[in-house]
Amino acid sequence: RPVTYAIVPSGTCPSNGYQWITSREECNAASFELLLAGAPIKPEDSNENRVMWCSVWEPHAGQWVHWNNQTTGSIGRSEVPTECRAENPCICKPGLAKFHNGN
Repeated sequence: RPVTYAIVPSGTCPSNGYQWITSREECNAASFELLLAGAPIKPEDSNENRVMWCSVWEPHAGQWVHWNNQTTGSIGRSEVPTECRAENPCICKPGLAKFHNGN
């Protein structure tokens, strides 16, 4: 079964039942699967206020895909966002199945 990536506009990948994409290569693969192929991945240090890991910057034509492997602290004058936002949604990969034992 093919991997199905998702664009998540709020919360985090895990809070929406997905996992973070933690490699630049997989971020690139996800962008192609989601038909964001024309959106070049920006270097992780090119922008100050992009959410950690793999994300899309919506306001710009072409939906720029960003890769940011800095998950804490700040870049430039801005803190690294740790939650997906409408203007900067996360690209997430399928989550692990959660099992419930009935107790």
